[in-house]
Amino acid sequence: MRDLLYLDNMIIPKVITLFYWTLLFIAVASGLGTMMAGNFISGLIVIAGGMFAARVWSELIIVLFKINEALQEIRTK
Repeated sequence: MRDLLYLDNMIIPKVITLFYWTLLFIAVASGLGTMMAGNFISGLIVIAGGMFAARVWSELIIVLFKINEALQEIRTK
């Protein structure tokens, strides 16, 4: 509990993982919906593009937190 109150540990990286899986589900559901509407190729593009965009976005956010951790480690030395 102390870690949460004093902001010693970051909880957002854990939330980003959950958000990543949610984005993947949304990308697949949107792609399947597009496929069911009759645009098979467009559906595949939505799925592939959505999965790629979700991964890139999530990794960029995680990189920011890794930089923060590294800077805090350097500061403590």
